[in-house]
Amino acid sequence: GIIYGDGVIYIKGPCGIKEGKEGYISYIKDKTYLKYLNTSKASAIIIDKSIKTPNNSKKTFLKVDNAALAFIDLLKFYESNNNKAIKSTICKTVQIDESAQIGNNVSIGHNSIIGECVVLEDNVSVGENTAIQNNSSIGYGTNIQSNVVIYRSTSIGKNCKIKSGSIIGGLGFGLITDKDGRHHRIPHLGNVIIENNIVVGSNCTIDRGTLDNTII
Repeated sequence: GIIYGDGVIYIKGPCGIKEGKEGYISYIKDKTYLKYLNTSKASAIIIDKSIKTPNNSKKTFLKVDNAALAFIDLLKFYESNNNKAIKSTICKTVQIDESAQIGNNVSIGHNSIIGECVVLEDNVSVGENTAIQNNSSIGYGTNIQSNVVIYRSTSIGKNCKIKSGSIIGGLGFGLITDKDGRHHRIPHLGNVIIENNIVVGSNCTIDRGTLDNTII
């Protein structure tokens, strides 16, 4: 982008545009937010190139092709640097099967269980009270939050986030009723595959397929 104003200003972090905070940076999402351009307390604002910078403003403006996408990149940068500050720790109360493969810079919270032949790649973080069952794999940089259950043979890709309370890879609800009215559970032999850069919200369930895999 192109800087208008003080190019060596010190920025503490991102903030919203409506109120804003001195020493922080925000952005103008679309024309409906232009009314905050002069009133926001933010010291720096990311704007689209099509927006005219106010005259005699003490703020710093960064003009880019798409302010919303640029601000997303800023938030990712800010988030990744905050995560680097978190010390990788495997708590003493964690149970890890000896056949599991644990990568570098991995964090695992209290009372979590890592099953047989589980693979946790580098920079994975696992919250408290989480169970990752046999033969599952978690890709580079993925964050599994607290109170999550990941059933056997589940594959989760790189840079994913599985939020608290979610259950991945459980049996689907499949029944067949015979002529006598008895219900028969259908075995589910498929797995769950979650590909790269996926966010699963809190308290979600993603069930395995009957024969084919469930793929996100």
